[in-house]
Amino acid sequence: MTPAGPRDLATKVETIAHRYPDRRSLTLPALRFAQEEHGWLPPEALEEVAEVLDLTPAYCQAVARACDIRVPPNYPVVGADAFRTATGVHAAAIIKAFKKQDIELANTVYSGVPSQYFGLEQIIDIGPMSGKSNVLYWLEKRGIPCTEELVEAIYKRAKQSDRTLTEADVLDVVASVQPPEKLGTESH
Repeated sequence: MTPAGPRDLATKVETIAHRYPDRRSLTLPALRFAQEEHGWLPPEALEEVAEVLDLTPAYCQAVARACDIRVPPNYPVVGADAFRTATGVHAAAIIKAFKKQDIELANTVYSGVPSQYFGLEQIIDIGPMSGKSNVLYWLEKRGIPCTEELVEAIYKRAKQSDRTLTEADVLDVVASVQPPEKLGTESH
């Protein structure tokens, strides 16, 4: 199967455009055309749809995700992991740039393509390769008060894990170290 490319996709989209009130409304049919052509939805197809509709790839990805059109997480720009790191050295460099309020540096120190070009941002996770700066940043980003005990508990949990911790994993550790009263939430 040969990919159709933006011109063929554009032709298909234009033949049905009169049925829709605006270009954004064409996103789902355009994604369907691209998926039919490729047999799945590779990042190139998302980019084609975005180009044809004059939308961002992030918008097209959001529509695809909402409609359960799957894109592998490791795909550039539109994959869930495109601008994500849990590695201590990478995260530390990004965090230092953020603290200097240098968004451009934060987005280029680790990624080949700046996330802000697509309306996205760098994501710092916590995993077995993380440093304590990952933990501190993660907590600060969510407004959770950092204590040495909490940081150490999350760091220890990450080092014992064989994968990146989920948000629920980290919040479980937070709840076990800091009772709800300390977090400013009520228990019911």
